[in-house]
Amino acid sequence: MHGNRIERVQEEVRREIGAILQQRASDPRLTWLSVTRVEISSDLTFAKVYVSSLGDDEARSGAFKALQKAGPFIRSELGRRIQLRRVPELSFREDRGIEASLRINQLLAESKRDSSDTDANDAPAAAGRESANLSDRVDDFDDDSDMDEDDFDDDDLDDDDREAR
Repeated sequence: MHGNRIERVQEEVRREIGAILQQRASDPRLTWLSVTRVEISSDLTFAKVYVSSLGDDEARSGAFKALQKAGPFIRSELGRRIQLRRVPELSFREDRGIEASLRINQLLAESKRDSSDTDANDAPAAAGRESANLSDRVDDFDDDSDMDEDDFDDDDLDDDDREAR
């Protein structure tokens, strides 16, 4: 039952922060952010808020800086909207999941388009080339190439990941 309450609070906090960003934020860069998920500690004192933004790196960076600056306002507004004894301390983190899925969809569409262009007589050889071509594209996408294990702390790991470590 305790876990179910945390899930409900996480969902409520996610919805309310999204509404605050859309309705109450004075900085226009914040309206382009989307709250993808919220993880709240078991004692409800800390919350990791994952946000995503589409656009180039400069726009994302500017929006994330504006979000960090608006953090205290968002927390106080959240306290007015939800009924909790203590409003969790908010920690904002960038979520690039949407960007990664868009890139994968683009690669799949290119692969499908390339395979429809190949001749039926050439199918076995084309399948091998296409497989290698897609593999090269996926290798080029290596989104986490600039990150290493030191970029993560144990708080970022699920229970299964901790056991694997």
